[in-house]
Amino acid sequence: MNLRRLRILLTALCVVLTFFTAGVYSKVAYGQGRDRIHADTERQVEQELTKVVVVLRRGGQPKDSRTWWIRSDGSSDAYSETDIEPPLRSLLQSTGDGGSFDTFTQKGSTYLAYTRRIADEEALV
Repeated sequence: MNLRRLRILLTALCVVLTFFTAGVYSKVAYGQGRDRIHADTERQVEQELTKVVVVLRRGGQPKDSRTWWIRSDGSSDAYSETDIEPPLRSLLQSTGDGGSFDTFTQKGSTYLAYTRRIADEEALV
């Protein structure tokens, strides 16, 4: 094997390893970024619902909030006009004692819903 052929093979090997390493780093960075964005979104949704709970406990009416008060009998109260109608009954059934996050798809868009149980038979979404 001559020296010229060895240099070409080593160069090709370095190129392949560089592309492989860059691909792995990109995949890891993408996953971490996606997870961080998802966690930030969940935190914002939870904070928004907490603000609504505070307003309701003070006797006020939440404004400009995509929030629903739902009851186990199927009735609900919407606190704003919106074209979104989440699956309220299934959200109420899937939440535990505290709160839970769920996603649902409507009109081609995916939404994140945070359901927080207020009483045994009632919750805010």
